[in-house]
Amino acid sequence: MNNIVLSIAIPTFNRAEWLRLCLSRLIPQLEGFYGEIEVTVYDNASPDNTGEVAIEFLTKNVPLTYIRNSENIGSDKNIAQCFNKAIGQYVLILGDDDVVLNGSLQKIIKALKDARYNHGAIFMRAYGYDDNYVTEMPYQLFHKSKIYSNSNEFMSRCSSSMAFISSLVINKSIIPNIDANDYIGTALVQTYVFYEAVRSAKTNFFINEYLIAAKRVEQRDYDVTKVFGSALNNA
Repeated sequence: MNNIVLSIAIPTFNRAEWLRLCLSRLIPQLEGFYGEIEVTVYDNASPDNTGEVAIEFLTKNVPLTYIRNSENIGSDKNIAQCFNKAIGQYVLILGDDDVVLNGSLQKIIKALKDARYNHGAIFMRAYGYDDNYVTEMPYQLFHKSKIYSNSNEFMSRCSSSMAFISSLVINKSIIPNIDANDYIGTALVQTYVFYEAVRSAKTNFFINEYLIAAKRVEQRDYDVTKVFGSALNNA
């Protein structure tokens, strides 16, 4: 019987040291959740030492799987397989250069296991940082998280951040017939799947608290303006 509550899938390409930071902050938070969480790294044929970094963590006897594509299949297709191959009820596709803040995973699992709800999706707030994700965390006044029964209100609250992959926890079990491959070429595979889950559920949950830190980089392997502009508008 599959008891996996959350699949964390990390698509990566040529960012070994950022992946090291990502995993080094995530893996310790898995303690106490073995058997409930799976973590899989999908390496898109990186030419750097990404494989060596992953293997370092594999030797620590943690629930981590490393999969290396035989060739670079492109970002969209790699993200699509992250979702399609996940076996958990919920899926978090985590950016390889993003950090799950200490204590965040426990809060996420608590929300997912709340027996009163079967949320289509959970949205988590994220902030950007340049050098140190701890000291650069912005001050946040307390604002209560909210459960939405109206999917349009929920998506309006998420706004353009729906394009940010690491903020989205998607209920795969509520959309069993969705094939993420259908959205290859949109530059926003995760957002389309997110939409499907949101509109298929009675409730969705907005966590109004910083749980993710996102590395700001000057050069990316995608067009930021396109993704958060025209691609998101099309979605």
